[in-house]
Amino acid sequence: MSQASEAVTLPKPEKVPLPKLMEAVLPYQAGVYVTALNIIQCTALALLVNEVWDTYNKGELNLYCVCRSLLALEIILVVWRRYVAELQYLWPITWIDTVGPFAIGIIECVIVFSINTTKVSLQWFILSIVFLQMSALTAYAYAYFQRTLKVTERLYKEFYKDYPIFADYLIIFLKLYDFWSLKFMRNFFIQVAVFLALAWIYPLEMYEVFFSLVCIINIVVGEYLRGFHKWLKTDPILGPCFTKGGE
Repeated sequence: MSQASEAVTLPKPEKVPLPKLMEAVLPYQAGVYVTALNIIQCTALALLVNEVWDTYNKGELNLYCVCRSLLALEIILVVWRRYVAELQYLWPITWIDTVGPFAIGIIECVIVFSINTTKVSLQWFILSIVFLQMSALTAYAYAYFQRTLKVTERLYKEFYKDYPIFADYLIIFLKLYDFWSLKFMRNFFIQVAVFLALAWIYPLEMYEVFFSLVCIINIVVGEYLRGFHKWLKTDPILGPCFTKGGE
């Protein structure tokens, strides 16, 4: 019998669980992602420090610049914290995940370069905050969409296959967190849009301090009341797993 006529029997591939397929990729993926994110945020922070120092040396630093600078610093810190905290429960990264942090980083740099009130008007400063909020809204909408995908649900369920009830509630919790974060960002966006309209129609100096303070308070309250770890630890089902009482 010739070799050409011999039947070739291929081995039947094993059914490998999805977490096993991803475990060689996810640690590297998460490490690279967080490293890139750290570089972006450190760059924004360095530019902020340089911009504040340059404004101070030119004798142009005033109360309004300080307010804008504090808001820019808070944004950098919160963006870094949110990404690092929520990356614990992610999905296979796509190009949108890659573009997102860089787009936010670019907007942050625009905000940093807008802290000097003698060079950039309040209207354009508020507009940069609006673009940042639009990016955040898009990010949370995308996150919610990814949580609803079957492949993401399967990844969590198979990873926590020894704890099926925990896996079910974790998926529900993550969807709810993204949904409520989306609602909070929407309300915050409306407030900033109102400020933008007022600044264009009735440009008053009092808006400078008032706008920055409103934004800073919104972000602080949002982190304190709606931060990821805050929600996780106070959740009636998942909370005990992340506190001493659940050990």
